[in-house]
Amino acid sequence: MKKNLIFVLSALTLLISCNTNSSSTNTTTSSENTTISPTTSTTTSLEEKFTFNNLNENVELTDLPTNAKENDSITFGYIIKNGYVLNTKKDVEVTFNNEKLPLNDNNDGTFTFIMPKGNVDINVPTSNGLFLISLNDENSLISSIKCQYSTFYTNTEQDTFLDISTQNNKAEFNKKVIVKLTNSSKLKPTGLIVKAKEETTLELVNNEATFIMPSQNITIIPIFEDNTHNVIFNNSQHLTMSLFKKENDTYIEVTKVISDQELYLKVNKQANFDVLTLNYKYTPTYTSEKEINLLPLLQNDGYYKFTLDTLKDNTDVVFNITEKEVGTFNGYTFVDRYFFTTYESPSSNLNTPKFTIDDSGTFKCDDKNYQIKSATGKTSGTIICTDSNNKEFTIYYNEKCMISFDMFSNSIFFAFKFENESIEYAIDEYKVEGEYIYYDKDNTSKGAIVIIEVNKKSTNDNYARVFVDTSNKKYYLDDVSFEFTSTKTNFTNQDSSYKLKVNNITYAEIEGTGKYSPKHVILDKVKGEYHLSSSNEITLILDGKGNATYEGETFKYKINGNEITLTNGTRTDVITIDLANKTYIVKSSETIADPYIGKTYSGQNLIYTYEFYDEYFTVYCTIDIKFIDKQTCEITWEESEDNDPSNPYETNATYTIKEKLVTISLKRKNYSTETTTLQFNDDYSILTFKSHSDPDRNGLASDKLTAK
Repeated sequence: MKKNLIFVLSALTLLISCNTNSSSTNTTTSSENTTISPTTSTTTSLEEKFTFNNLNENVELTDLPTNAKENDSITFGYIIKNGYVLNTKKDVEVTFNNEKLPLNDNNDGTFTFIMPKGNVDINVPTSNGLFLISLNDENSLISSIKCQYSTFYTNTEQDTFLDISTQNNKAEFNKKVIVKLTNSSKLKPTGLIVKAKEETTLELVNNEATFIMPSQNITIIPIFEDNTHNVIFNNSQHLTMSLFKKENDTYIEVTKVISDQELYLKVNKQANFDVLTLNYKYTPTYTSEKEINLLPLLQNDGYYKFTLDTLKDNTDVVFNITEKEVGTFNGYTFVDRYFFTTYESPSSNLNTPKFTIDDSGTFKCDDKNYQIKSATGKTSGTIICTDSNNKEFTIYYNEKCMISFDMFSNSIFFAFKFENESIEYAIDEYKVEGEYIYYDKDNTSKGAIVIIEVNKKSTNDNYARVFVDTSNKKYYLDDVSFEFTSTKTNFTNQDSSYKLKVNNITYAEIEGTGKYSPKHVILDKVKGEYHLSSSNEITLILDGKGNATYEGETFKYKINGNEITLTNGTRTDVITIDLANKTYIVKSSETIADPYIGKTYSGQNLIYTYEFYDEYFTVYCTIDIKFIDKQTCEITWEESEDNDPSNPYETNATYTIKEKLVTISLKRKNYSTETTTLQFNDDYSILTFKSHSDPDRNGLASDKLTAK
């Protein structure tokens, strides 16, 4: 303990001694200065200051000192330049060395932070402001307004053009604005006024105006003019047209028109010429071209009054006129009023509307315009006529009626005069009946005889009776009569038979079928009984319908001039007949033992049904049978149920035949065997199913296969 105390005291004595020596060293003696004094060194440290950097040129920072030292509390505000807006307060940043400093929002427009040891960056982020675009567009010529909004407003990766309605009709400052305008029915935009503190007039390019949005609300106003359409006149040689509008009871001539305008057309005529057709054509806004007939619109003052429809932009209004020479056919009996019908087939309706032929030879029928070019006689003959497409055709006429085959495609045109001007349709006063009788119902190209008869309802007296033979385009309007060979005496009744006569000479024999379709057939001209030229015994009877009794057997026959071909399947004879003497000679005769061999008999869409668990299913069959020789045949039997095809039988099969009854042994693909029985007709042209060993396929009975 004593040793430690002595050590401490020694140390203190040594420290005091050292300090005394140090003080002696700093005391100097100068031979030049007589005064000696101690000098004390005091260090004064200047505190370092730092600056502020404004990162947004569109913002003025306020209340900032020029600089500040570390740990100073700094409070600043901001003023945003016109045209810009603060993004959000939370986006305001103060950074030092690219690191954010804590920033306090004072909720009074100022922020406070503690100055670090270094310069700081202050960023008050802004975006272009939005300003209202108002419209002064009472005519609705502005169709859209789009602004190229920045990503701040679109939340997209790049600037995007959007309709200003997406931003409450506001556009972004300093961004492109496109205004699209459109024509109205009566007005056409020519420019655009942008009205702010000052007005700017913009030109349109393809009906669009473009400008940069200023930093203030604006109003845009379309500049416009009348949306006019050119007028084109297609005058005829002797008639010219002019167009007028009416103001204060005065007609003012116009060369351009606008939609929905009331107009007046004037036709200037040379002597002996009048209007045949008069119309104007235009294109409406949303449909194809239209044609308006002006003839019914003639006023007492000689003007045709009408109101235009709404017209499509940039389209013309075209007026067309055709003329007629008045009095050309004065005194011709066909200048009169008519009922007419177009008769195409046995089912055609004969309710006939009216038309009138004037003395210029013009008439309108079935909404088509026609012009008579020439006529052979004043009371009857032939007319050469043209339609509006200048297609020429012939009409036959007499004092009561007219008829044509080529006026309408593939149909008979028939018209007859009427006396009572007040009646609207022929059925009011006249009974009009027609019969369309084909020479060959299976081949209508061979033509038909078309008979039309007009009788007065009140007296049942015949007014007119005509017919056309379409096979040679012959027309008969006079002295046409019937000689009935049946108890029924109405030529349209299916049970009536008669001779059709012209000038009391038989033109054709018509026989009723007793059926609705066809009601009648035309008997051929070889009908009758014949005998060999070398014998008086009747051995050939032709029924006029293709059936013959020849040497006591049944045959079919075909006519080629005065040559007749008779066939019954196993025999073919060619004979020449003498119609006047009712005789014939045989040119050739050929007998075929098995006429079906080598032939294929086909049937399509043959149907049978079967039951399965109280449900019925339909099967469609296509069947071909080819007879190879006297024992074998080939079968193609395809079935389809619900579009699922199958072929149940092997191709090769055997058959037997007895008295035209054929029994075929069919081998199924599962090796079982079935049989089917069919019957040939007299001339071996048709095979008819009679029965089948499969009860379901027995449903094919009565279906027919026809020789190819």
